[in-house]
Amino acid sequence: MVETNTFLFACALTALLCAAGTNALECYSCSSLSNGNCADEFSSSNVATDTECTACLKSKVKDVVTRTCGTGPSGCTDVEFLGIKTSTCICTDALCNGGNHVTITMGAMLLGTAVVLLKAFF
Repeated sequence: MVETNTFLFACALTALLCAAGTNALECYSCSSLSNGNCADEFSSSNVATDTECTACLKSKVKDVVTRTCGTGPSGCTDVEFLGIKTSTCICTDALCNGGNHVTITMGAMLLGTAVVLLKAFF
């Protein structure tokens, strides 16, 4: 059987992982109209960041790309209205609105922690 101290440590670690998702995020903040590095071919050099975000957003209307703070659940939405294509993606990892890359979600981290804990107990 697992000792009480090990169990308490595992509970504290899980609580810390959950709390980490509530901190302010750093997101890129730019527009391709004023900064060529902000376009789809993204380069982080000379791109400002905002450190008080709860989520990061990347939107594209026609050829104009904007990266900034956002709100809402993670995911992407594509809409076409009157022939104008709009794409909006929201993510919740630091600097995740910089481009296309694989990120690990809080759910995946918690699932991994749960598997390790279950294996330790059984």
